[in-house]
Amino acid sequence: MFLSRIHTLAVAFLLTASLCVLQVPIPPANFDEDKVPKFELTDPLKTSDGRKVDTPELWNTVRRPELLKLFEEEMFGKSPLPLSPIENLGTIGLQVSIQGVGLTDSSVFNGKGTRSQIRLGLHKRGEESKEDLKIDVLIYKPNNVEGKIPALIGLNFRGNHTVDADPGIHLGTVWKTPRGGWDGRDDVLVP
Repeated sequence: MFLSRIHTLAVAFLLTASLCVLQVPIPPANFDEDKVPKFELTDPLKTSDGRKVDTPELWNTVRRPELLKLFEEEMFGKSPLPLSPIENLGTIGLQVSIQGVGLTDSSVFNGKGTRSQIRLGLHKRGEESKEDLKIDVLIYKPNNVEGKIPALIGLNFRGNHTVDADPGIHLGTVWKTPRGGWDGRDDVLVP
């Protein structure tokens, strides 16, 4: 019995050691553009069968779906659930509550923008509690602009206070270590 344990440990050690020896070393990072091998990027305005995309119809019906499929297969993967408007979350037993977190301030960026902060709460229908998922949304929009404006959406686990030095940003609860302290990744004190 004792010898079989020693044999098992010896075999495990030898297998681990041999696998470590067989690993190919990682080449060093290249910071010199002259050492980059020649390559050709795919032309986004050519279909996979070689046709030139020169009409909106060809873009919408052929090339755009081809590119979206490439991104799905090669980069991002497929979304597991279809995106649903908030009205449809009830069909899967969820409910969203919206609360104002901070005051809306229309004097940010020297009076050129407005900052709004809201908190979304996601919970089972009829069972709101303190442990519900909370999403703090920080919105900056330009003042004196009519109509639709582009939006940039950024997601993080560190809190909106880490994206700008604006002292009016709500210091929300963030994903943090149990002990708190300095977060060395962006030099922020986590309470």
